[in-house]
Amino acid sequence: MLAVLYNNLSIISLVLYALILLIAGWFFYSKRLSVKLAQIFVLLVIVFLFFQAGFLTFLQYFSFKSTPPGMYLLPPYQPITYFLSYVWLHFWAGPVAAVGFSLVSGFAAWVLNYLRGERFFEKEEIFLLALAGLTSGWPNFLMYLGLAIILMILVNFGNLIIYRDSQYRLPSGLFIIVAALIILIFGDYLAPYLGIGQFKI
Repeated sequence: MLAVLYNNLSIISLVLYALILLIAGWFFYSKRLSVKLAQIFVLLVIVFLFFQAGFLTFLQYFSFKSTPPGMYLLPPYQPITYFLSYVWLHFWAGPVAAVGFSLVSGFAAWVLNYLRGERFFEKEEIFLLALAGLTSGWPNFLMYLGLAIILMILVNFGNLIIYRDSQYRLPSGLFIIVAALIILIFGDYLAPYLGIGQFKI
């Protein structure tokens, strides 16, 4: 059972994140996404990220302990700090970075929005921004952020050209969700071509 979960963990996380993004996007599009619901989506992804890291840590310890070469990487042959540094680098650093950068980007968006009289984002869109960053992961978060900004600029510029209305702003949440889904599905394939892979932890 554990082996099946391990072998399909990436698929499970991909499907789960896609479902959360689609559900959040549907609630947003139908104008039923409250700030509290958006916060629940963010918390759900954070919990899953750390559950996944903890699960992989458990499997790694079990793998080391059950094989002759690996058992020599655990106490009493090696200090426990060796194992902790190993699982931190392989399983925990990426999720922690994704959570950190997503929360920082959400806070930065809130500050910018506050200073500009809440002209850029609705309150729930700020949590969508953090949610999309979490599902993109690190370092694909960088591609997601760039793509979301490009989509917002292009569509709003097109709106200005076609309708000549500088006051109307299309909802940012739509671009956030679309960009997050694109990066979630194609991010790992695009990363090597864009040089993003070098930032992978």
